[in-house]
Amino acid sequence: MLCSYGMIVVIFPHKDQSDVGVRQELQVDASRVRVDPSKELGKGNWTVVYKGELDGHPVAVKKAVKDEIELRREMCILQELSHENVVKLQGTCFKDGNLLEILELCHQGSLEHMVKEKADVLDVPTRHSMAMDVAKGLFYLHNCRVY
Repeated sequence: MLCSYGMIVVIFPHKDQSDVGVRQELQVDASRVRVDPSKELGKGNWTVVYKGELDGHPVAVKKAVKDEIELRREMCILQELSHENVVKLQGTCFKDGNLLEILELCHQGSLEHMVKEKADVLDVPTRHSMAMDVAKGLFYLHNCRVY
């Protein structure tokens, strides 16, 4: 497997932890991870995110619902990023035959949830601060050539 940040990523699907394409220190033993399928945090076209635990600490756990290729690409990119306004990759593992991406849990929920569900209670300074944080994160991603 070739995993290259900021370039074309060529991925060959495999079902073992040794060839996910992330650094060894991010590969987590599945026994350390708990996923609660009843606590779905979000869903996209190709993944679903659940609340889970890594060594007893709350995390978000992303699982592919279709092809794992996009999830593998995302892992390859996230392992290289470090910014306070970009969610952190905390690990990867195979559990019950599924590749899982273990991410930092945003305790207040997603930005989408904050804007849609709590818009009426967000004052202007809070909205401004949120917009600035998003801009900082996007600026960082742009400078890293993540589009």
